Amino acid sequence: MATSSFRDDLLDLAGLNPIPEASAETFFGRHQPLDQHLEHLQTQSIEDETLQQLCTGLEKLFATSTGAIFASDVQKYALAALQAKQPQIRRLGCKQLAQSLEGRAAGRLSRSVSGSLLNVQALLGLLADEDAGVAAEASAALLRFAQQPSDFRTLLDGRGGGSVFQQVISSPQTVVRLRALALVISIGACSPEHAALLSQHGVLSPLAPAASGALLARTVLPSVLRTCRSAEPLLACQALPAAGALVAASVAAGVEDMDLDESAHESSSHHQGINEQALQELSSPLDPDGDADKDVGVAALEGIGHLGIHAQSADLFLRSPGAQLHWISALALARASDSTITIAAMHALASLAGADRRAAHAASTAAASAQASQEASRRQVDLSSPAEEALHKAVVSGSSNRRAGRSLPEALTDIVELPFVEARVAAFRLMAAIVVRSWGAHALCGRSSERLWALVGDGSRETARHACEWRFAFIEALHESLRQLLSNANGAHATNGTMNGGHAPSGASGHDLLQQRASVVQTLHNQGPFGIGALGQMSVGVL
Repeated sequence: MATSSFRDDLLDLAGLNPIPEASAETFFGRHQPLDQHLEHLQTQSIEDETLQQLCTGLEKLFATSTGAIFASDVQKYALAALQAKQPQIRRLGCKQLAQSLEGRAAGRLSRSVSGSLLNVQALLGLLADEDAGVAAEASAALLRFAQQPSDFRTLLDGRGGGSVFQQVISSPQTVVRLRALALVISIGACSPEHAALLSQHGVLSPLAPAASGALLARTVLPSVLRTCRSAEPLLACQALPAAGALVAASVAAGVEDMDLDESAHESSSHHQGINEQALQELSSPLDPDGDADKDVGVAALEGIGHLGIHAQSADLFLRSPGAQLHWISALALARASDSTITIAAMHALASLAGADRRAAHAASTAAASAQASQEASRRQVDLSSPAEEALHKAVVSGSSNRRAGRSLPEALTDIVELPFVEARVAAFRLMAAIVVRSWGAHALCGRSSERLWALVGDGSRETARHACEWRFAFIEALHESLRQLLSNANGAHATNGTMNGGHAPSGASGHDLLQQRASVVQTLHNQGPFGIGALGQMSVGVL
């Protein structure tokens, strides 16, 4: 086998951008079968720089039209590459598997069920790769694959990737379990249906005790917290989400907090619980007077969002004196100039308020009787009174942070009217989480919510599936909340027209406003997630 010729030809092509079709055709015609060349190449001692050039050349070749013809055979070649001792080749094989999987999903390649499952199983196995770069490529590919709930189900199902996934989440290696935890939490936040699937399959159950044992908390979390303080943004960005996930799993499993005994921080945290210290580390990059890297701030908000997966850890954060909740609320609702940090802050606040917990709860009660389901829905607010009070104050103060007297609906309107779908999705998640509370429902049904409802009621504004689903999750949550509030007329009238975050118009009580809004919400609820809103043709002056 002319492996030297294979290497030389590939190195020559790596320098071309793009590779001419004629050159690609000549290469593929000369060097077949490709997987055998790669297997032989893996036995050679090659300098890292040269190896990277070879991988670059292969990526460029498969990007040509000629290379696409060979895409049906890429699985065999990619699986062979995964066996390489060189992480660069394994990483390349991972990329090609991901492209093959995406091509099958999009219909560009024959959608063989067995072929797709083989790709999914191989990528799941790579979460345990010793090279962090390979594992990161696999995790990113699986996250893209699982954007559709049906594909997420394939990933979890025992007949699909589930058996391999169970091996990964049960790995004796801490880093592998944390990779799996980060992946499933990211996928679960894609939509309410994703969150429900995550809850139904119980994927987090084996991860929680594994990630929350006392020994692990003593040995892993202190190390993670030290990395959170790293001056290198890349390291801090990796550590902050992991810290949030570890604390969430530990608190949910009932592991008692422990002192963080670090001589370097004796003056400030010697007698402080490790969980409390973690909450401070997660809040620190959000200091408006600090100089933290923007990406570090986004990573910190992701870690805080992980705390919202469990009511216990969300409650802990909301009650913590060291957790700067008002910083998060200000970032989410004060219309910052950077949309990335605003979106991340809204997602974190929504998670703490219970957006994902509510979606999972709704799925678990879907099969129950109507009476049992209604009774369960009354317990959707699963936080303690101090935590609820802290959340309420933070949301109200955050909305008026930029301009005194600015109401919560006005702050949310500024976001919902943005032309960025991800910003609107984040706003819908937050709205769905807060309207299960009396103060949230009153606020978003007040006079100052007219412009917000003109936007929300126009279903034609949303075309992305996840935006439609989260918009409807908000409508569904408010529909149930209004039903409960209006069923107790005395309680509703007791508001005397005073609403948190809104102002009652002259001559209209809070109860009247809720009734007026309820008819609109009922119409939108009847239309379902993908119905076209009717508010665009209705006069908002009567609302």
